[in-house]
Amino acid sequence: VFVWLLANPTRDPMFKVPTGHFYVVSAVSVISAVLALIAGVGGLKTSNGRILLLALAFISMSGFFAVHGLATPGFVVEVEYRAVLGFSARMSLLLAAAFLALSAVDLPHPALALLVRHRVRVLCAWVAVLVGYAVGALLYPESIPPRLMDENLFLRGTLAIVLGLTLFSAVRYFRGYRRSGLTMYGAVALGSILLFHSQISMHFGTVWAASWWMYHFELLSA
Repeated sequence: VFVWLLANPTRDPMFKVPTGHFYVVSAVSVISAVLALIAGVGGLKTSNGRILLLALAFISMSGFFAVHGLATPGFVVEVEYRAVLGFSARMSLLLAAAFLALSAVDLPHPALALLVRHRVRVLCAWVAVLVGYAVGALLYPESIPPRLMDENLFLRGTLAIVLGLTLFSAVRYFRGYRRSGLTMYGAVALGSILLFHSQISMHFGTVWAASWWMYHFELLSA
């Protein structure tokens, strides 16, 4: 569908609804962040480093994407600081992909033991970082240079990194699913594929068009 919309731009309808973007994306992202945090807290009881990394992946994605929604120009953030919108969306995918990839590899035992031993501190510290970013980005949006979202190095670099990491995670978790039959592995493999396509839709879709809105729903599905 996405490829067809790109190939037929006249059939790619525009839905410029900033009010809906502000309220719906913000609300869904905050709810998703809370659910991911609850899953993370539940994962603390298992002493499983992989579960913690998965929780950090989706907490990061939801947290940064909540800022993306709240930074819709003309509401909390003025129009001239729209870079916060795009930067937060890019970071939501980049950090989610990084934590997913980390969870997909077999970490050395000393590193895994250290992560598990300090899992409460790690989770609390990362939540504090996300809250700090949200407060800083929304109160001081000028701290993110507008030209950043016009830099091809940044845009193409994040595109390549996210695609590489999510593809790696999808392959690793799919192999784990085939070996073990664990539903969670299959679900994470599917979530990684959705994140892979979300990045493509974000990068190549036309802003406010259906091809661009697709990545919002794919992130929620992931």
